[in-house]
Amino acid sequence: MTRINQFMRRLTDILGWFSALLVVLLILHVGVDVVMRTFFKTPLVGTIEFVSIFYMVGLTFLPLALAERYDTHIIVEVLTELMPKRVVHVLIILATLLIVLICGLLCLRSWQEAWSQYQRGSTVLIAGAGSLVSWPSYFALPVGFAVAALTSLCKFFCLLTGTPFGEPAGLPAGEGSDVRG
Repeated sequence: MTRINQFMRRLTDILGWFSALLVVLLILHVGVDVVMRTFFKTPLVGTIEFVSIFYMVGLTFLPLALAERYDTHIIVEVLTELMPKRVVHVLIILATLLIVLICGLLCLRSWQEAWSQYQRGSTVLIAGAGSLVSWPSYFALPVGFAVAALTSLCKFFCLLTGTPFGEPAGLPAGEGSDVRG
């Protein structure tokens, strides 16, 4: 299980760094567009389309597994705080299994759509400038959902076996890793 955890940690780190790179590129792209529009009265053509099709899609879906790895999804604990730890642990196991199933189904469906867009050579029209190839952005969804499903599956087996998984939010890797329960 340790090798699988290490592999998943590396994979989620890669997607996290790629997402961070997207943030930097987004800032630079929009910054250059603002400077060009403000000082030269000629904005970069297609900035809005590029930001919404590539940067935002990647930023939304690629780091999904990181949230699972660090256990930073939004959690409402109103009722579970009143329950015994064992019941809460079982609920976490069931919720994790549900996440695996949902992310798996979303991966499958988004892969079908991404493949369909690829086969069509999907593009988006940019006013007065032609078109922008958009099909590559569709593949961010199945990649993000697949890694999230695999991460959740790994977490599920760790919960069943009592093996530590992930890192608590705010702690670097290796400084304490456990799952709630």
